[in-house]
Amino acid sequence: MINGRFRDASIRPNIERIFKIWGERGVYDAEFVSELLALLSKLFYQMIIMLIYSWFYLNLYYIVIEMVLFGVGIHNNRV
Repeated sequence: MINGRFRDASIRPNIERIFKIWGERGVYDAEFVSELLALLSKLFYQMIIMLIYSWFYLNLYYIVIEMVLFGVGIHNNRV
């Protein structure tokens, strides 16, 4: 899934280019193309936020597993 997200991010400039060409050639009016570009930007930033949250929670999960396996905790002096 993460590989798919990176791939999606890498093709963003290509999608933006297509939207701009549509506007230049009059396939769609300029207002609609602007809305498409804004939506693409919003989705891109949401994707980045999802990646950050996924990374954070995955790391948190591994920290908890290590604490359970090795007996490290807040009330335990073992490190």
